[in-house]
Amino acid sequence: MRLLFVTPELDWPLRSGGQIRQWNTLQALLQCGGVDVVVLRSPGRHLSPEAYAGCRRTIVASRRWILPTNAQRRAYDSTIGRLRLAVTTVRPFEYLGPRNAGLKSWFANLVARERYDVIWIGKPTCANALGWRDCTRTILDGEDYEYVREFHLLNHSAWYGAKAVNYLNLAKLYRWERRLPHWYARVIRCSTHDWRRLPADNIVVVRNGTELPRATPQRSPESRVLFVGALGYAPNQMGLEWFVAKVWPAVRQAIPAALLDIVGGDPSRALRDHDGQNGVHIHGFVADLSPFWQRAALSVVPLLAGAGTRLKIPESLAHEVPVVSTKIGAFGLDLGAAEGVWQEDEPAAFASRCCELLFPQRLWEQRFRRKFVVFLPQWFLPIPLLGSSVAQESLCYDHSLPEKLKE
Repeated sequence: MRLLFVTPELDWPLRSGGQIRQWNTLQALLQCGGVDVVVLRSPGRHLSPEAYAGCRRTIVASRRWILPTNAQRRAYDSTIGRLRLAVTTVRPFEYLGPRNAGLKSWFANLVARERYDVIWIGKPTCANALGWRDCTRTILDGEDYEYVREFHLLNHSAWYGAKAVNYLNLAKLYRWERRLPHWYARVIRCSTHDWRRLPADNIVVVRNGTELPRATPQRSPESRVLFVGALGYAPNQMGLEWFVAKVWPAVRQAIPAALLDIVGGDPSRALRDHDGQNGVHIHGFVADLSPFWQRAALSVVPLLAGAGTRLKIPESLAHEVPVVSTKIGAFGLDLGAAEGVWQEDEPAAFASRCCELLFPQRLWEQRFRRKFVVFLPQWFLPIPLLGSSVAQESLCYDHSLPEKLKE
């Protein structure tokens, strides 16, 4: 079986839940046959060969094809310009980008020439940039619904001049995502809750999950609360700012020795201002989280916005660290107190639950049933696994791609 996998660039080590999902997908595909990868890479960024180990070849194109042009960015920055974009373009803001007839033609020719059995596209924005729609052999990983995330972000943000325009774009985004099952053979969602939002016969649920540690986690919990996540992701940023401002002061008042470890890249200036204050420590991106899991009494997922499911929750449970989350943060996972996940939306209740779990004796009494899925899309295996026959070729560039499309 010949497979083509299309993805935005993957860092190594992986830096976000989205990248973890893409990489796990690639590992599953490698067990099904020979895989070629098309990577949409940011200009000037180094490509990490480790992320694509085992692939027959890796073809690099520019990520600028899935990003807005400078003119589109300038228009978006003004209320009038944003309104003009909303009413004069068919695509939602999230799918803006340059005209790319050359890239579309190149990709169509690649698929025709190589005769792939299955094409797996890791992001809807990638499919849009490539101009690719195919109802016979293309699987699109829609992950979560962007319109749901944007709805929550808009509802929790203060009023601003272009907010009404963003609600107009939200309606366009909803209609766009409704059409996706009509354009592809399969569309992937990460929870049954998301499937119920816009059900269709060709929507398949592939849940987020995590691998169990090979050895039993060695726990020595301290009075430490842990947050793990990409801090440049707007829902993480908004949720953390809410937690630090409205929840954490009550925790510190009850337990003055409590510490908050925030681990993730690209923290906002507002978050950086809290570093070293009131027991808050911002560590940036960390490749090995084991020491943090070992010391944490609990982890928090204080999201006020988002869609899909959070990888950080099953990862926390895999390390036997209980979780306190908002209902949105734990949405789609069907996990509760019996599995070590407590859901609280009010600041006072959230703080109270954190304080309960900060006492070590409570941790040792708690027993977790670790309910999550090791990522493998079983529905996708039409033939026996062929992991032993996957070609092991080194990373290479495909020089049939015109240079102007690579950068």
